[in-house]
Amino acid sequence: MIYHSEDAAFSRGLIQMNGLEEYEELGNAVVLRAVDDWRDAIRTLRKHPDHVQAERMRRDCERFFLSRWFGFWTDLDGRWLLRKLKEDAYVQG
Repeated sequence: MIYHSEDAAFSRGLIQMNGLEEYEELGNAVVLRAVDDWRDAIRTLRKHPDHVQAERMRRDCERFFLSRWFGFWTDLDGRWLLRKLKEDAYVQG
């Protein structure tokens, strides 16, 4: 998609009007996507323990949850989130 200068000015105006709402929504979407990816990887690994791509996705998501980038996107504690995800996966397992 090509943005024109009017679009950029409009976007800047929205950000100024709404504060950081758009960034918070984006951050929430990034974190929720990582949670979904992690859960999908775990489901796949239960059925196919040697699935290379699922294992890589699981590792990448866990690394993200424990990274500084995670703290950039959200105020959640990544270690706490990962622990809760693992508990939930164990209960459902």
